[in-house]
This record gives sequence, C-alpha cells and structure tokens, in this order.
Amino acid sequence: MTSSVQVTTLDHPYSAPHPACQAKAPFDDPEAEIILRSSDNVEFRVFKLFLAFSSSIFRDMLSLPQPSDDPQTVDLTESSTVLRLFLLCCYPVTCLPTYPFQPSDIADVAEAAQKYDAPSVTTYLRQIILSPHNLQNKSVAAFAVCDRFQWREEAKKAAFHTLKHRLPTATGKRTQRAQQWFLESNAIPEALFIQLTDYHSRCGTAASNVGKELRWAISFPTKRPRHQCERVSVPRYSGFNTGGSITLPEWFADFVKETSELFAGDPDVQSVLADHRVSDALLIAGADCSGCRSAAPVFMQNNFVPQYRSRVEKALEEVELYT
Repeated sequence: MTSSVQVTTLDHPYSAPHPACQAKAPFDDPEAEIILRSSDNVEFRVFKLFLAFSSSIFRDMLSLPQPSDDPQTVDLTESSTVLRLFLLCCYPVTCLPTYPFQPSDIADVAEAAQKYDAPSVTTYLRQIILSPHNLQNKSVAAFAVCDRFQWREEAKKAAFHTLKHRLPTATGKRTQRAQQWFLESNAIPEALFIQLTDYHSRCGTAASNVGKELRWAISFPTKRPRHQCERVSVPRYSGFNTGGSITLPEWFADFVKETSELFAGDPDVQSVLADHRVSDALLIAGADCSGCRSAAPVFMQNNFVPQYRSRVEKALEEVELYT
C-alpha cells in the first residue's frame, strides 16, 4: 500500500481522467522510493537521491517524516510528456534520450525547473537549446524560448542563426496570414518578432557596409591581380571607398555591388556568398579580360571571398540583439 501526497495548483481534489498506468524505463523500477503521478495519470517511480539532488523543492518535501515505509505517491500538475523530460534531466546523463529536445519541450521543462527550483536542469536546458538541430531547423523558436526565460547569451546565438531564414512581412492579406502562421508555429510573440525583424535589418546594414568599405581589400596589393584590367569600372561605382583613386575591374565592382545589395535584404553569408555567385563573377571576368581570366580565380577564391566572408561574419557578431 502506498501513501499519497498531492502537489497541485488546483483548488479542487485531484481526479484521475483514467486508470493509472506505469511509465516506461527508467521510471518503472520497483525499488524506487517515490511515485510521481502526472496530470494524465501516468506514474513515474523515481529514486529520491536523484530528485533531491536536482530540486530543492523535492529535497525539502522528501525530508519530511513519512507516514509509512511504502512509496509515497505525489500528484503533479505536469503532463506525462513534460514530467518524463524533466525527470530525465534529473537522472544521470546516460538516461537522457538520444533524440533532440524541441524548443517547445524545452520551454515546458524550463517552467517545471523554475517551479521545482532545479537549477541543474535549467543549466542543461540552456545547453541543448543551442543544439545543431535547433539552430539549423528551429532557430526562431529557440530564440523565442531563450528570450522568454531571459537566457540572453543563448538568445543572441539563436538570433544569429535566424539570419539564415527570411522573416515574413505583412504587406498584404496573404502575407499577413503567412506571418500569423509563422508566429504561431514558432511560438514567438508579435512584439518579439518585431524586435527580431529590427535585428535582421540592422544586421543587413552592417553586412552591406562591409562591401561598400573596400579599403581592407585594397590594402593587400600583392594578392590582387597584378595586371591592368582591360575593363575598369565606370563612374557609377564611385560609391565604393577604396581608400584612394584606385579603379576596380568592372566584373569585380559588379560582384561587390550585387552582394552588398543582397546583404542589405538577406544578411545570410552562406547564401549571398554562395559558390555559384562567385563562379558567375569569374565567368564574367574571363569574358571581359584575358588577364582576369587567369588572375581572378586565385584572387577571389584564395583571398577576397574568404576575407569578405570573415569580415561580414565579424560585423554581424558585433550587432547588438537588444537595443
């Protein structure tokens, strides 16, 4: 026979919606000293040591005298899904699931970690929110979770990875519906979405300015084509700051101008400086000038593009998320 303790925020007595069922391993050990029952009536057999080590709330509760030696049953308001993930975070690392935690799961478990004062669980959640899976596929949702729980450092990293995705705009009825779906699917409040949009805009400006400020590229004359290009840029490219009156090959000026404009609306380094765009520039270079045909590939692939990419990434990292 087991004793029962109720931990719930409900004002009325707990009533199970259906007969209790046993949780799967590792929460089915008959030697466990306590049973935690979820809101959907799933019973988790847990060892007190792991629970007390992770949560001060449970540690205090478990320190109280018990009416019998039988395992006590504690009714909780969390669902079995949330409770299982929370308890897995309390158990040794070998018990953790191999599949990635989704941002929505992390948010639910983070709430439980706050409720039960489990800082070690929160620390673990702040690590896995930045898993490769979440950053590549769920970066906006991950950012929303980080902001919600004021994980500022993680929020900045997640926001940086959202630059790989274009954010929807609400300029018409169709795009308004698309934006609403985007907000709901990523569980991001509208005010936070506006803040993220502003961050994207400022990142676009920072990335675009790198292409307009070319003194860093011109300062490496030994790594530029040493011949005189047969087709130098025309006056419309005079907006580039080259640190002097140096003229640029027309194909090169076209490439920098195009990428600079693309960065303004899409500050994704991998997309804007994609291999196909560099290859297109080299094809034009070869058609425009016989000297560039041989010199441009080495200059672009070994020197300019890697530096360009590095400087844009550095400029993006310096953009503040919260202003």
